[in-house]
Amino acid sequence: MSIYMQEKFLNSKEASSYLGISTVTLAKWRANKQNGLPFIKIGRFIRYRVSDIEQFFKDNTIIRKPRITIN
Repeated sequence: MSIYMQEKFLNSKEASSYLGISTVTLAKWRANKQNGLPFIKIGRFIRYRVSDIEQFFKDNTIIRKPRITIN
């Protein structure tokens, strides 16, 4: 069995909901290649792997260290 058959895929509407952004923003990201979120294009259909979206969240997580003040 192929690894891709085990993978969960989302269409643009589902992916935008999962990401918490609009479908328009997602389309702009694809067109401008701005954010590095991988997608699959089959004919006119666009699909996103859930694992790629979760990796995108990990790659774009910013952890800020608290500022230490010295009196």
